[in-house]
Amino acid sequence: MSDDPSPITVTVAGNTLTETKSFKYLGAQFNSEATCDEEIKAWLAIARHVMSELVPIWKLHTVSNKLKAHLIQMLVWPIVTHGSEAWTLRALQEDRDIQNAMLSTVNVHLIH
Repeated sequence: MSDDPSPITVTVAGNTLTETKSFKYLGAQFNSEATCDEEIKAWLAIARHVMSELVPIWKLHTVSNKLKAHLIQMLVWPIVTHGSEAWTLRALQEDRDIQNAMLSTVNVHLIH
């Protein structure tokens, strides 16, 4: 990333490549600002959908809070954290906040 606003021209096999603001590579979203907000939002949307599909289980009083917490950890959390090894530290902190919010939606609190 450069502070120079002039465009860089790249030519491959006689074809000039155009500059793009964002692109997807191997399932990860990259952008010119080097942030991961778009990717996190996409995974969160999928996780919210999964959480909403599990609402009947969250409402069951016969299912323990411990089991509900395990279900979130097994079924939802892998979706949210997919690709997180490439996220920024700020995003990882937000990710932790999101986990706490998900658990609070079903009144489940884990001890770490």
